[in-house]
Amino acid sequence: MLGSLFGRERRYWERTAVAAQISYTSPAVLDEAVAVAALYGAKAAEEAHNVIRRLMHLDGRDGGIARRLSGWLREQYPGGSNRYWGRLAPVALRERIVVNAVAVNPTMVSAILPHVTTDQARRALPLLVRACARHPDLAAPLWTAALHTQQLITLLLDTMAATPSGVPDALTDEIRAALIRPQTPVDTARFIADRIRDQSGLFAGQGPAVAGQLVNGYRRLAADRREYRPALAEALRHLVASQVAEDQYSAALDTVSEEVDLRRALAEAAPADATEVFEGLNAALFTQADLLDREGRPVHALAAVAAAVDGYERLGAANDSGLRERFAAALSLHGRLLGETGRPEEALTSTAAAAAQYRLLAEDEPERHLGSLASALTELSSLYRGLGQHRPALEASTEAVDLLRRRGTRTASSWPRPSSARRRTSVTRARTRRRWTGSPKRSASTSARPRTSPSPVWPPPTTRGRRISAISTVPTRHSTRSATP
Repeated sequence: MLGSLFGRERRYWERTAVAAQISYTSPAVLDEAVAVAALYGAKAAEEAHNVIRRLMHLDGRDGGIARRLSGWLREQYPGGSNRYWGRLAPVALRERIVVNAVAVNPTMVSAILPHVTTDQARRALPLLVRACARHPDLAAPLWTAALHTQQLITLLLDTMAATPSGVPDALTDEIRAALIRPQTPVDTARFIADRIRDQSGLFAGQGPAVAGQLVNGYRRLAADRREYRPALAEALRHLVASQVAEDQYSAALDTVSEEVDLRRALAEAAPADATEVFEGLNAALFTQADLLDREGRPVHALAAVAAAVDGYERLGAANDSGLRERFAAALSLHGRLLGETGRPEEALTSTAAAAAQYRLLAEDEPERHLGSLASALTELSSLYRGLGQHRPALEASTEAVDLLRRRGTRTASSWPRPSSARRRTSVTRARTRRRWTGSPKRSASTSARPRTSPSPVWPPPTTRGRRISAISTVPTRHSTRSATP
């Protein structure tokens, strides 16, 4: 239907253009003229003449041609008393005409957008952003045009954030490249970074190589400006996530160690009520502990996770629903490492505290947290047995098995079978007994055992395909942690 409507409109343009003595070499000339009028609009005659002059590459001596063509467009789509050019209807036809023309001739964006009024830019950008989803090649000229002024960058980022369908991947690629590219002026890169309040979209689906380049881009921003160090810390966290996703655990450990050092420096300079700063440090310490454990360094891992547990306790995480999940994961890892390093009584205390936190979490979200609660109870049972406390060991193990059995009918595909829980209890008990009786330390080769714990990166790594849906014109570079998972 749109095709026939477009064909009818084009025949109408050709007929009226001949009558108005508008000379053109092909119908595409008229298509582009109508497209720029529909894309940018014009409140006054001079705005219309400016758009046509830039479309036709006319200089001041050819003003008559621009006026004649813009006047012809006004006759086709009159705008009334308050607009020189009216709106082409229906909207679907307007978008069809504009997108088809711009896809063939991207200079309709790159040569005109930097020179129109703010009102014209606001009118054009929503359509152009949506068009980039179907025509990725438009993203480069659109982004290049926006880079001419900070105001255009702001307008484009605002439009991207407000696009209901999400930001097209091609535009995300352009923003990412601008931050990575050393040729981008550092002031421009900082201006862009200030308006991205969640880096997840930049790192989503990117491997360690690209993520590392992004980190280097943020290093450049933070080189002589301390206020960009929180953004660098967040970039390092995303790099760790991409390295873990590719099983590059040694590289991830080096990266998270840099992140921990940076976040410690930020925490030392932060006021006591800067909870986001301390949350960021605690999360990085938890990630570092898990990676150290994977590398067969349980003593170092224990030191890191103990610092994380202390940090969460200072933040009152036991009574904070927003921090409880992270606190429970840290307590669970802390308890296991204490047991593996020959400190069963302390391990019992920490694991019991983890189970208590998971119990509270399971009351609100049973489908999400019952598995973690059952695992904590199984570990608790193993510790009780190692200490010769058989009755509480049996109670904890029975509760874990019953819990899994009751929930198994609804989540059979995601929870382990009760027999698996029993087997894990016996294996954990045997392993713990070996630790306490002075058996040889675990080697690095045996440390990479399968995990039932969460991802070592907290908050968890971003998923492929997330878009930049959180772009703001309000600088938020002092924030160190994105929204809680």
